[in-house]
Amino acid sequence: MREKNAKKHGAQHQGRFKKYSIIGVFMLAAAGATYEAVDYTVDYLREQHRIKVQTHSDEYVRLIKMGDSLNVELYATTMQFNGLKMNEIQAVRDRALLEAAAHGDERGVELALRYGANIHARNADEKGAGQLLLEANGLKGFKFVKHIYNGLHANLSFLYSNDALQYGLLQGADFDAQTEAVIDLLDILASQNINLAHIGSTLRGDTDLTLAQMANAAKNHDIIQRLSDIWAGRDAAKQLIWSAAHYESYLKSKKAPLIKVETGAYRRADFRDYGEIKYDGVLVNDNDLDPTLFVIERLKESQEEDRKSGHFRHVYNTSYVAHGVMRRVDPDYNHKMTNLISARMRIGESDEYDLTPVLEYSYHHPVVVSESVVSVPAKGYDYAKYYQTISWAYPQYLRALDIDTEYVHYNSAGNARDHQCITVDSVDFCVQDGNISRQSENIVRVGAVTKRGDGYKVHDFSAERPTFCAVMPKRGGDQLSGTSFSAPAAAAVERRLLDIFGRSAALPNGVVHDDVLMALMLTAQKNDLYDERSGKDVTPKLMPGGLMMDDRCGAGVIHPQAAANLLADMVFFARYDQKTQPTEMAQHSLMVVPSIGMGESGEYTYFVEVPEDGVLTTLRAGLYFPIDHRGAVKVQFGDEAPLVLDMSASGLSTDFRFAGRAVKAHDIITITTTRSLIDRGDPKHSGLYPFIDLKIAPPNSALAKAVEIYRAP
Repeated sequence: MREKNAKKHGAQHQGRFKKYSIIGVFMLAAAGATYEAVDYTVDYLREQHRIKVQTHSDEYVRLIKMGDSLNVELYATTMQFNGLKMNEIQAVRDRALLEAAAHGDERGVELALRYGANIHARNADEKGAGQLLLEANGLKGFKFVKHIYNGLHANLSFLYSNDALQYGLLQGADFDAQTEAVIDLLDILASQNINLAHIGSTLRGDTDLTLAQMANAAKNHDIIQRLSDIWAGRDAAKQLIWSAAHYESYLKSKKAPLIKVETGAYRRADFRDYGEIKYDGVLVNDNDLDPTLFVIERLKESQEEDRKSGHFRHVYNTSYVAHGVMRRVDPDYNHKMTNLISARMRIGESDEYDLTPVLEYSYHHPVVVSESVVSVPAKGYDYAKYYQTISWAYPQYLRALDIDTEYVHYNSAGNARDHQCITVDSVDFCVQDGNISRQSENIVRVGAVTKRGDGYKVHDFSAERPTFCAVMPKRGGDQLSGTSFSAPAAAAVERRLLDIFGRSAALPNGVVHDDVLMALMLTAQKNDLYDERSGKDVTPKLMPGGLMMDDRCGAGVIHPQAAANLLADMVFFARYDQKTQPTEMAQHSLMVVPSIGMGESGEYTYFVEVPEDGVLTTLRAGLYFPIDHRGAVKVQFGDEAPLVLDMSASGLSTDFRFAGRAVKAHDIITITTTRSLIDRGDPKHSGLYPFIDLKIAPPNSALAKAVEIYRAP
């Protein structure tokens, strides 16, 4: 019946058209009609046809809007029978598509496309269906648009080239409710090499949010993490605000073995050696940082749960110490523990629970790690044999750890074990831990002390030559014993110092980790130290860097308030002294060059040239001897007396005894070894090469000025 009616209607329209056909116009003209009359007749015919096309177009749009699939299909025949040309019918179809899109009608868009509409059609404003749909529906329509365009093998070029549309989609999105869609959009734009940091730059005002600010405001962990991955190594990533909540969310998604921190037994008296860190809030404004503290246990779950192993309470006690010290030094910190995460993890190793991936994001947010090592060589361990036989730590993995992560690593230096110093080739030195993570760029080794009258007692288990010592707190009135409990205490202090003084957009004259490290070393208590191991008083001596240090407690026992006072001065220097700039650290990896004729006197000599003027904070070495033929090493600056370098079984060594030393470009560092190092070009040891790393602060930095004021004369 519909087809019969369509033919009937078509015949009627055709009859009307024949009444005023072109032939009819010529007949009118031949009959003596004026040109004006002929023009009027032509215009009339055109108007009648336009009205007819418009009528059919309106009806087609109505059918599309209703979703009447059957009548939409038949109506094309109706338009043909009524004299509409194919291009006019296509225009009707395209109009229906664009109007459905403008109203956000996904069903109508799909129907219009199914019956011949062109996905590339544009309206008078040169907008296509995809753009109109996204403008109408926002990001919630993105999945549909992508599906439609992919199905028709059409690209989303209209989106890639439209900065305003990109910004509008993100600005109007609910980042929590539409997380998947936001990430999908970001991934697609990034795949087209679109700079996400500049989205909206063509229309944003000063008060409008950037993409990073949108993500920060939403506090959506997944979106911030994805942006961090996309912006890895770019300045835009620094705008992202990370928090402990982001890290915890990531760890839970990886099913990491998190540890519940026990806070119910908190006793203020347990932490009386630590007090509130005070500062002038007018001088040092809020830096809008909230650093995260990780307390990491290098301990297997089976060990933790084995009551006979003696480690059952260990992991809870280390977290308890970090929590307690944080509460003491920071009055705003409370039982909610918004900054503290505790877990059984590994750092920088290939393991199911490797912490390195999550710490990649510490580039955007300060992270302090306290690592306790329970499974260490115990009493009776042969360190000489250990040093001779263990394998190397390849430098490329160390470099990757430095580049990918910028966390501060507080490591417990020592445990209940034998004195780990040995003699090799008639040279005495102490064996360092050769694990790559414990030679990381920002390593800090912490020794352990307890209060002893007006001074401190350095405990026997505290390892040789830590960076400095920290007081071990108590628990329930009982003294905790082990450097596992001094490391989290010192880490909590650094977390608070970064929380106050750390550099950020809000505090551009703030400090970096090396400033904090140097402040803790320069202001540490160096007198009234008693060594439990030797039964004698500790006597600090002047180190090559110009700091007073000793082998048992490094720079001394940290004094948090004194360090805070110095850091406040450093912020003041950087802000008001035109000759002083905020500290910018540079790490130089320098090739070790052998001397001519070395080995003739039974020693092997190598040289390193200092690349720039500045002040050292640490010296790290990778000096690789062949296995079973490891030797001893001395390091010498210029004509000064050489210093024996502590070595690890892996060939890595990090030394803080040069901290604070001023160096000049082209200064020569001499490395003397008792055995020949592996040759860089030796095919048997591919990937191994001797190097010296120097961390240098510029001579006009706040760090250099602090050293100049505080170091020993």
